[in-house]
Amino acid sequence: RVSYVTAADNGLDGIYAFGSRGGLIERSYASGHPDSGIYIGQCKPCDAVVRDSIAELNAVGYEGTNASGGLYVITSIWRRNRVGMTPNTQDYEKLAPQADAVLAANLVADNNEVAAPAQASGGFGLGIAVGGGAANQMLANRVVGNRSAGIVLTDLDGFVPERNQVRANVLERNGTDLAYYLDSAKAAPAAKANCFGGNTFATSSPPVIEAALPCDGAANPNRPGSRPALVAAPPGV
Repeated sequence: RVSYVTAADNGLDGIYAFGSRGGLIERSYASGHPDSGIYIGQCKPCDAVVRDSIAELNAVGYEGTNASGGLYVITSIWRRNRVGMTPNTQDYEKLAPQADAVLAANLVADNNEVAAPAQASGGFGLGIAVGGGAANQMLANRVVGNRSAGIVLTDLDGFVPERNQVRANVLERNGTDLAYYLDSAKAAPAAKANCFGGNTFATSSPPVIEAALPCDGAANPNRPGSRPALVAAPPGV
């Protein structure tokens, strides 16, 4: 259990749980980290909760690499990072692919902060980015002011997003509010059963994304849209 902790200006991560299970991170604050403010990685199942916390001025606010199963990241604020939140699959850790995390009732705002440390992969201006994850749920988050994209599903390290649900989120003032695209030419041409429904938004790729990728069980080829116009990452501090 990590409660009422302030983690500031450490060399990599702020609050870090790796290969761990059954944890709670709550009412904590993380700022000034060149990897992530709060990190949970390489667990299946994780059986963990992150709640009521704030991460700002990090390369990434919340990162969950290969963190799967019974994982809830809720009612927290992820603001003024370079990337707000990213559950993702990467092949440098065990237990890939990442799957089965719930990101709900978070505020993910203005993750375009030049004064935050540079992120290794160069991500910038992203609210919630699911890279190669499966069966994740993004529910009732408020995602505002992220200059590249609000909520985006894409491939990473050869893993393609599948069975992710993006529902009932409120998005505004993002470069593209909702996006599903495959970044690598080697990625499979179609993923499976990603869906978008009940969101409040203005822009998407593919266009009219909730009709193209519905959550009502209607069959669809799940073809991706085009890559949104991503803002180039400036040098970091």
